[in-house]
Amino acid sequence: YCLVCGGGDGTMHILRNLAVDDVTGLATGLQGSDGDSSTPFSWSEEITPRHKNMVVSLTACGENLKGLFVSGAHDGTLRLWNCDGDEDVVSDKVEKEEDENDPSLLSPSPPQLLYQLVGYKVWLGNVQVDSEGIRLLSDGSDNSVVVHDFSLPTNSIDEDDP
Repeated sequence: YCLVCGGGDGTMHILRNLAVDDVTGLATGLQGSDGDSSTPFSWSEEITPRHKNMVVSLTACGENLKGLFVSGAHDGTLRLWNCDGDEDVVSDKVEKEEDENDPSLLSPSPPQLLYQLVGYKVWLGNVQVDSEGIRLLSDGSDNSVVVHDFSLPTNSIDEDDP
């Protein structure tokens, strides 16, 4: 499991390899390579590039688009990120550190910015992705809702018509 957090300064951080209690469903720490889940949440990776203003919304793209999430900020941008990497990849930090069992060193590649929508309303409120992962919905302090529809258009033109 992983957790993405956004900050008032435009930064976002990802905590990876979260250990989750099977009974309560609560995160208990970072999952070590030896199965020990007692490591506290003391390490996170900054996601770059950062937003230029406060991050106000983070949402996962659902079951159909696992590993993708959208961030929205008061800099007027919505961004689509991919954080689904190979969980067996060990970061370059391992070469610099002596303790290869440190769970903070076991991480996939950094989240990648896939695209962003710019020129958006500055006072963005919330961002959601529909269950199919086709529509991106957002609202703002101007009481409007914007729907971005990424479904493929249906071909309504008959090729036999002149």
